[in-house]
Parts: sequence; C-alpha cells; structure tokens
Amino acid sequence: THSFADVVAGDVGVADIVTPCGNGVDLLAGGSGFARLAGLRSYELEMIGRGLQQIEPGYEYLVVDSAAGLSRQTVAFAAACDVTVLVTTHDITAMTDAYAAAKAIIARDSAVDLSLVVNMVGCEDEGVAVHKRIDGVSRRHLRRSIPLAGVVPFDFSVVAAVKRRRPLSLVASETPAAIAIRRLAAGLQAKPE
Repeated sequence: THSFADVVAGDVGVADIVTPCGNGVDLLAGGSGFARLAGLRSYELEMIGRGLQQIEPGYEYLVVDSAAGLSRQTVAFAAACDVTVLVTTHDITAMTDAYAAAKAIIARDSAVDLSLVVNMVGCEDEGVAVHKRIDGVSRRHLRRSIPLAGVVPFDFSVVAAVKRRRPLSLVASETPAAIAIRRLAAGLQAKPE
C-alpha cells in the first residue's frame, strides 16, 4: 500500500510501510518507477535512516537491496550496513560497475565489511574467476581484498519464481540457485558481529 516514496513525501513514517509477507519476512518497498527516489537529498536519507533505526530492534536481520549503479544513497546505505555484499555477474560491464561501487564505498568507509557474490554463472569456476579479477584490481588499486561471499549459478527456476512473484526458496528449494543462496546466507550469518 505504501512505499519509501510515501515516506519521502512526508505522508507516512517508515514503520507505516512495513508489509508482512509471511514466513517471518516483512517488506519495506522502495516504490518501483519513482525516479525521485534515485536522487534523495541528505535530509531525506537521514529521515529514512532514522526510521530504519527505529524498526531495526524488532528484527533479527534487516536486508537492504539497493539499486545497481552508483548513487549517493546507494553508497550511504552500504556504509551504514554492518555487512555489505556487492552482487555482480560475469558480464564485463557488471564487473566494472561492481569495482566502481567498491571503490566508492571504500572511499567513504575504508573499514567497511565488504564482500562479493557472483550471480548467474555457468559453473563455480566461472564465479571464482570473476572474483579473482575484481579482487586483483581491488588489491592493486584500493590496497585491500574483497572476499568472495558466494557464487550463484544461473537457474531457470529463478526466472519461473520471479514470474510467479514467489520466493525461490518456497517454489524450488532444492534447485542449484536455491542451494547456493542458502549456503551464502549461512556464511553471512556466521560472520562475527
């Protein structure tokens, strides 16, 4: 019913846009198609940040899925998170964007807990090779490593789940992508706080 677009407009607070989705998961929608959300002012980012701080104690995990690309708000959200995971594919432009995002995030906070997920690969080795390239450039130019958090294979069941607007874990829980995502989640949960 409501999204962050309504929060930015001043119509509702962050707590008012929480939408229960079942299985212990709630959603705070960004507001699809609202170009205004791509260029938030500092006070609007702060308003969202304060709202998230208020609801955070009610959750074990708060996952922020930010838009691809570099914007002030994407970097601000990444810097505010306890753990930041960049997601890329084997496509050269996606790898370039991932490195640029890493560079901007590290420039803002050099101590950020940053790792990489390589998505939609044909095999594990392809994902490891993509990580090696990005990590090598990062070591050379940013003087720090970006660990590999996980590799997720291309899987048609993901496409089917998206079309059905259902979580992959509920409609195809034993497919290669679902298994890889569970492994990724377990690795992230095991990180020290």
